[in-house]
Amino acid sequence: MSSPSPYISKTEFLQYQHCPGYAWHARYRPELLPPPDQSTRRKMRDGQAIEQLAHQLFPDGIRINSRTPVDSAALTQAAISTGATIIYQATALAETGVQARADVLIRVDGGWHLIEVKSSSADPANTTSVVKKHLDDVTFQTIAFRQAGIPIVQSSILVINRTFRRNGEISPNQLFVLVDVSAEVHAHESLLVPLIEDATAILLNDHVPATCECHRKTRINRCDLFNYFHPEIPEKGTIYHIANIQRHTLLPALDRGVMMIADWPDDLRLGPKQWRQVELTRSGQEEVHYDHLANFLTYLTPPFWYLDYETFQNGIPRWNGYGPHQQITFQYSLHCWDDDFEEPLHFAYLAETAEDDPTIDLLDRLARDLGPEGSVIVWNKSFEHDRNVEMAGRYPQYADFLHNVNTRMIDLGDPVKGGWWAHPEFQGSWSLKQVLPVAAPDLSYKDLEIGDGGTASERWMQAVLDSPCELSDTERDSVLEALRIYSARDTLAMHRIWTYMHGLLTKAPI
Repeated sequence: MSSPSPYISKTEFLQYQHCPGYAWHARYRPELLPPPDQSTRRKMRDGQAIEQLAHQLFPDGIRINSRTPVDSAALTQAAISTGATIIYQATALAETGVQARADVLIRVDGGWHLIEVKSSSADPANTTSVVKKHLDDVTFQTIAFRQAGIPIVQSSILVINRTFRRNGEISPNQLFVLVDVSAEVHAHESLLVPLIEDATAILLNDHVPATCECHRKTRINRCDLFNYFHPEIPEKGTIYHIANIQRHTLLPALDRGVMMIADWPDDLRLGPKQWRQVELTRSGQEEVHYDHLANFLTYLTPPFWYLDYETFQNGIPRWNGYGPHQQITFQYSLHCWDDDFEEPLHFAYLAETAEDDPTIDLLDRLARDLGPEGSVIVWNKSFEHDRNVEMAGRYPQYADFLHNVNTRMIDLGDPVKGGWWAHPEFQGSWSLKQVLPVAAPDLSYKDLEIGDGGTASERWMQAVLDSPCELSDTERDSVLEALRIYSARDTLAMHRIWTYMHGLLTKAPI
């Protein structure tokens, strides 16, 4: 293994900002890091495709392509010296210990215009959020180039136009939005320079490992080495699992040494739903608001149609009519159950090719499978509802059918979200995968090759959209079968949860 670079990169600095311990160990103990998953690899490939398309806006540039930062920096200086006006992947190394690689560097009066290409999307009329998201990134780049003696007089980010809709060949001029962030970078430099100096001092010191303070954050903000750094923290039942808890609420309890939900101090504030979770954990008992649950279940009319979609998205729209990062439906699972059925009937569709938009064939099949009467039961109604609205707009011949489906749609997660059915094992969550083990402990996702929607999306793209050499025919068939099993599990899970809810009413006090 080669020795770490004597410089820190933008990626390392951003990692350091999130967690110094993670950034240090990623640099010196990379074997501890989990391998990049399919999603990470895809984001990298998509980012490269977006960058290549963006380069068409600035043609005839010189590409710096070398294995080492030192060689890349030397090639960059050579290109500058020989009068290059546009450089792709220009590299800067500064004596301060920072290194940077710019997506595009353009010669302008007085110096250079640095452009960072991002796969984020923004409305051209309102770029505030995307500027805030990437400000540390582009500011670090600007500082590094200036410290390396390359004068940056303008800094910009190039993002995808959220309002773009594909119609034929993609025009980069229509797909991208160039946002000048020079003023924001100038205002941000004074804040970032000392942070970069701190990061450089710590990350270039290979003798003193940095520490992880992610136990002082909420669960969603933990680094990927959290379990390595904090093996003493239980995986269940902790105050980190209190629903929607914020850091400012978490810290006072941690400072008192409180770790478990049941031990939450009575004098520390929580919201009503959070307090209920604490009390539920202390009692260890399931709670049911029978009247509310019974009223909800009366809205369900047979036959029941349990419906679940799987979707994918990417930054560059593949087909006409789509915009960047739009959800595109490629699969559904549909279980049908009526009072005289012993077991639900199952219907399904999975796009196995995608030369054209797969949703047209999906809609044709769904319109034949899903009957005109009965409740359409989903989990997280807004997702399926919004996909139907989008598909109705794109294919008006199915609009009446899809709007009818939406009028019949009921969210089976509502009793959990509403608190009419609560259980300590839910841990404040209404996720289907958190609820199912209580309702049907024999029905699990742990035995599945594909066990979540994100993985389903990535594996479908790998099997159907990517190059045929990505997978062998046998591997591809295995992925498609795993997708069918996973999606069917989602809709069967809903039926099992409904069955459990219905059974709860038999326990209602008279």
